[in-house]
Amino acid sequence: MPIRYSVDALPAFSVDPEQFDVLQSARHFREYLLEAIRKATTRIYIVALYLEDDDAGREVLAALYEAKLRNPDLDVVVCVDWHRVSAWFGWRDKIKGQRRVLSGLC
Repeated sequence: MPIRYSVDALPAFSVDPEQFDVLQSARHFREYLLEAIRKATTRIYIVALYLEDDDAGREVLAALYEAKLRNPDLDVVVCVDWHRVSAWFGWRDKIKGQRRVLSGLC
């Protein structure tokens, strides 16, 4: 006999709709992310599949570097999927370059 759960029985917590924003596009996400990086005072943790080597990706990296220069005590952590990055770029020098670029933030 299959196990069935009532939605009401699942663990949950309430969220005030005023406490979050829905971002409607990639442009809005980038703007929101850059503003959050600029305002950070204690830590920045970014988890992403990868950071693209394009204008938007370089803009995010530049903002992270600037934030770290403004506040050397800022805890900056960027986690990317190693397998995705290595498969996406496909060559070792590019991967080593990504690691070198990101490790400069810590």
